[in-house]
Amino acid sequence: MKEIEETCGCDAYICPYCGYRECNAVEKLELADGESTVIECPQCGRQFEVTACVEVWFRARKAGERWQELEAERRKLKEFPQKVKEAEKAGNYKKAISLLRQQCALAKELVSRFREKLRFQFYMSLPYTIEIVPYPDGGFFARIKELEGCMTEGETLEETLELLGDAKKAWLEAALESGVEIPLPGAVK
Repeated sequence: MKEIEETCGCDAYICPYCGYRECNAVEKLELADGESTVIECPQCGRQFEVTACVEVWFRARKAGERWQELEAERRKLKEFPQKVKEAEKAGNYKKAISLLRQQCALAKELVSRFREKLRFQFYMSLPYTIEIVPYPDGGFFARIKELEGCMTEGETLEETLELLGDAKKAWLEAALESGVEIPLPGAVK
């Protein structure tokens, strides 16, 4: 079963066959926690099962809250020019310079946070090569060819693909955090 997973700050499902992403899936499918349904991918036409997972939905909601915090800081950034003008009019140039420094520091932090989020989303969206090997006794081994060490195994193909998605996410988060160069997929090079 493919659980609805967190993507782009909302609850979404991703087609395990073609990678098509449908946002706000819990609301659109009207699923309760643990409830499942079979859907047809609008892009490739294949059917697969999705299961609502409230825990993931709450993680997605938290991501939305973090986004709202960033938006609040961005709005705060827009208030600085007016405050600087007021300080200059009052002849308080030290305060104006202090406000400009605060504005620069906040702008740098926001740019850095947006850049990190965009870089992660960019790498998650790339079509990496997935190699899947069935075990003779049952189950599957899967890896992403370009991401050395990004691998997993599972009982079913669906479970294996889901676990590989989790492994890819963890691999990319670790690589971005540690500054490791992330290779592009062969098709993109």
